[in-house]
Amino acid sequence: MDSGQHLGTGESEGSRERAVLVTGATGALGPAVIRAFGPDGWRVRTLSRRPPTSGTAAAGVPHFAADLGDERVLLEAMRDVDVVVHMAALLHVENPGPEMEADYWRVNVEGVRNVMRVARGAGVRRVVFISSICVYGERGGRLNEETVPAPDTLYARTKLRAEEAVLEVGQGGTPLGVVLRLGAVYGPTIKGNYARLVGALARRRFVQIGRGLNSRTMVFEEDVARAILLAATHPSAAGRLYNVTDGSYHTVAELMRAICNALGRPVPRYSIPEGPVFAAVRLLEALFRAIRKRPPVSRQTLEKFLEDVTVSGEAIMRDLGFAPEWDLDKGWRETVEGMRRLGRL
Repeated sequence: MDSGQHLGTGESEGSRERAVLVTGATGALGPAVIRAFGPDGWRVRTLSRRPPTSGTAAAGVPHFAADLGDERVLLEAMRDVDVVVHMAALLHVENPGPEMEADYWRVNVEGVRNVMRVARGAGVRRVVFISSICVYGERGGRLNEETVPAPDTLYARTKLRAEEAVLEVGQGGTPLGVVLRLGAVYGPTIKGNYARLVGALARRRFVQIGRGLNSRTMVFEEDVARAILLAATHPSAAGRLYNVTDGSYHTVAELMRAICNALGRPVPRYSIPEGPVFAAVRLLEALFRAIRKRPPVSRQTLEKFLEDVTVSGEAIMRDLGFAPEWDLDKGWRETVEGMRRLGRL
């Protein structure tokens, strides 16, 4: 499917070059998104609070430095722009203090409202908003877009409210926004728990907790970028909300095997039952609380590792023709090779 043939409002697409503004392009997903739009004939520009690092994909395109509350710079950045890909956000932080709540709402909700208001005024034709499957909360069973969200973290609650803000805005009688809820995204610039997991497996300092039969819903960054390009251009995407996954569910044991194969390491042979580990972590938390320090491992981290996440990505495949190209083995091979190239392993 040629995405360049879709977006249009009656004006000839050949009359001028199309332009896309990517917010938050200095984050882990930014380079893949820039790569997806570039070869397809789009002029790419970016916006973030900090300038891009020299030598990165974002450093090679026009950049606007601004906070999401700066409507003057937002308007300048969106001048003659067809599509906005809004990825900028205050990301998940484990156990955020109450003092962070105002920041989350300011960036993740009010910032989105500003982007939508300016985009509508600037004549932007499509805003692709990047959300997360975390809005479903922790629950069993297979989830899809019809599942009522039950966000259980501050980050997830603000993301859900932002989704609502995106989908309630229209332009000329047509919905302006599209929401993509991403599965766990991985790639060479991966951060957080998955980066720590790869590092621990590479150093052979990982012991499996439990049997590894709980599931994960994942997607490689290049497939995410392709889904974003499709959502930005397909006429049927306007006003819709889609989960984006690699089309499969993976047990943690399968995930470990894929990472270890990519690393050239054997899969850890031993595992520890969950009960004793939780008891030890509770004791560790109490000890560190007594000395007013942050423990190296928390119950929340452990629960995150053991949770079961099975979210369907079938709707975007059915409606827009999205076809994931990266399976777990191929994706983790590229991730590990990329981490090594970047000196992260």
